[in-house]
Amino acid sequence: MRGISFGLRRILLASIVVGVGSAASQNTANQNIVLHVLNGKNGKPISREHLLIYLGTSADDVRLGKKLVNLETDDSGLATLSLGSNPESLIKVWVDHFKTLCQKDSPNKTNFSIQEILKTGLSTPNNCGKVKANPTPKHFFVFVRSYSFWEKLRS
Repeated sequence: MRGISFGLRRILLASIVVGVGSAASQNTANQNIVLHVLNGKNGKPISREHLLIYLGTSADDVRLGKKLVNLETDDSGLATLSLGSNPESLIKVWVDHFKTLCQKDSPNKTNFSIQEILKTGLSTPNNCGKVKANPTPKHFFVFVRSYSFWEKLRS
C-alpha cells in the first residue's frame, strides 16, 4: 500500500466495504422457501399440484390476497418460493385439483410466519392422519387430502 496514493487507498477501501455490504444484503434477500406438499393420510408427495401462495405483512393483506403467487409442485411434491428482495412476513398456502388442506380449524384464517419458516421450518397441522413432518430451516410442509365423493359433488 506504500506505493498507492492516499486517495486511491480510500477508493479501494470504499469499494471493498461496498462489495462486502452488497454480498451481505444478498444473503438476507432473495431467500427461498421449499414447500413440501404431502398426502396427510400416507405422507406421500403430491406431484403436479397447483398451489396458491398468499403473502403479506399483515393478516388482512394475506386474507385480501394483496400478493398472490402461483406455483406447481414437481414430481417429488416440491415447489420453491422465491421471497425476493423485500420478503413479506406471513404466508398461507391453498391447493387445487380436488384437494383440500388437512387443517381442521379455520384454514382460511391460519397464516404462518415466514421468519419462523426460514429460521426453524414449519408444517401445517395434519388432521388427516398420523403423518408428521420434521421441519428444517427454509422448509414448509403442507398436508393435504383428496376431496371425498360428497365434496367432489358439491364443488
